[in-house]
Amino acid sequence: MAYLIKVRKMKTLWGSCNRRRVIITLNYILYKAKQPCKEYVMLHELAHFIYAGHIREFYAFLSAHMPGCKERKKILDYEVDLGV
Repeated sequence: MAYLIKVRKMKTLWGSCNRRRVIITLNYILYKAKQPCKEYVMLHELAHFIYAGHIREFYAFLSAHMPGCKERKKILDYEVDLGV
């Protein structure tokens, strides 16, 4: 499966996933984030190709494939300004 990755300014999101069109869009502000936080956003969006919503299994998948994902999300949300 080929994925298309777009980068653009997003006011409230770090990323989004369009399952139907197989597109992941990343917020350009991620350039300010530390590498582990960028990896978290990418895995989060890729996981949406398996799980459509933020259900229990989605978060179990994230935790299984990226130990410390909750800490990465906290760092991202508290240390990187979305510039809104």
